Order: sequence, then C-alpha cells, then structure tokens
Amino acid sequence: MKKIWLIPISLIIMFMMFTIYQQNQLIKDYRSLLYFEMSRINVPVERILAFHQEADSYDDEERTEKLERLDETFADFFNFTGSGLQLEPQISAEYFVPYNDAKIAYFHLVKNYIAASTTEDREQAYINLKKRHDQYNEFLKTSEEKLVEPFE
Repeated sequence: MKKIWLIPISLIIMFMMFTIYQQNQLIKDYRSLLYFEMSRINVPVERILAFHQEADSYDDEERTEKLERLDETFADFFNFTGSGLQLEPQISAEYFVPYNDAKIAYFHLVKNYIAASTTEDREQAYINLKKRHDQYNEFLKTSEEKLVEPFE
C-alpha cells in the first residue's frame, strides 16, 4: 500500500521542481531583457562615434545626409527604449534614473554633435559624447553583473 503513494508523491515533487525551474527561467529572461533594454540606446551612439572617424572623407552634403539618417535612428531608439525599466518599483529605483539621465544626456550631446558647424566644434562634441558613452558603459557593466551574471 505504501508503494502506491510513492507514485503520486513523486509526480507532485516532479511538478514542483519543474515549476521552480520555469520560474527561475522567467526571472533570468526578464532580467536579461532589462539589461538588453538599457544597452540598446548605445547602438545609435556607437554608430555616430564610428561615423566621426570617417566624417572627413565626406563632402558637406553627404555628411549632412548621413547625419540626418543617424539622427533619425537615434530618435527611434530614444523614443522606443527603456519602458520596461518602469514596470517593477525596485528595478525602476535602481536602474531607471541612471538610464534616463544617460538617455537625456545622449539626446543633448547628439544634437550638439549634429549642430556643430566647425571641425573644432565637432571634435569637442565628439569628445563629450565619447566621455558620456564610456561612463554609460561602466554603468552597463555593473548592471550586467547584477542583472545577468548571477543566473549564468
């Protein structure tokens, strides 16, 4: 009679283990998604920084056209990233404020870079953008250590 009870008990234990595993996977995926959401704003900024390296090889009209496309790309990323960081209060308190500060700073720095008319102004705007980019990458490294790596 006792052996009959082992079957339902083992099924219940297997179900509980499967549920715990699924919850762990869900948390891991959610936290990875948050990190990915924060790192996406870097994509257009990195394109602008790469463009600066070859900007002198273009004439003014070509340069302006490429900058307009880069600005549109940045605007798309600016408008459609970061919403997931506001869902959970603890995550919002820890990560949204630095992310939002960087996002706003990127906005102003990118506008300054695009509006720069002289080589010196462009170089200074590039230096400011690069400095802010490096600071944000440091924030992303610490965020990755807290959000993604504990689950790997």
